[in-house]
Amino acid sequence: MKIFRLIKKHVLIEIINKSLLLLFPFLTPFFLKLCFGKNNIGKKCRIYTPLILHNTHRNNLFIGNQTHIGRNVLLDLHRKIIIEDRVTISMNTCLITHFDTGESPLKKLGFEAKEGGIMIGDGSYLGANVTVLHGVRIGKNCLIGANSLVNRDIPDNSLVMGSPARVIRTIR
Repeated sequence: MKIFRLIKKHVLIEIINKSLLLLFPFLTPFFLKLCFGKNNIGKKCRIYTPLILHNTHRNNLFIGNQTHIGRNVLLDLHRKIIIEDRVTISMNTCLITHFDTGESPLKKLGFEAKEGGIMIGDGSYLGANVTVLHGVRIGKNCLIGANSLVNRDIPDNSLVMGSPARVIRTIR
């Protein structure tokens, strides 16, 4: 039985990753619920394909209600990704939960493997082409500008831009 569940999950992930849902994007949350469980994916979500999912053998994806995820978003599920309610993630955004150089000579230079979950708070907005690295917590009602690299925690109600991303001001 377990092998059949694993095969079913991989087939569903391939359907999502291979853009077979381009014509019917409203079905993407349905397929994600089949893969990760109905308690992991919220209600009234809009999730567009292609949605690129890595390390899907782990159930590390939690998406809140009324969340919007644009096209070509990459979710690395090596560690937990928690996306709370009313979050918008624009196109070409990457959420990376781990870094590993493998057996590369870079390892000898001190580039050790790092990993950590990502949490995005209620009502936050991530612009196009944003990259969020491992272990980052983005607070509630944050606005992350396009092309930003978020490599540290962001406090609630912040306007953030740049590479690396810096808090520009507090939103009230």
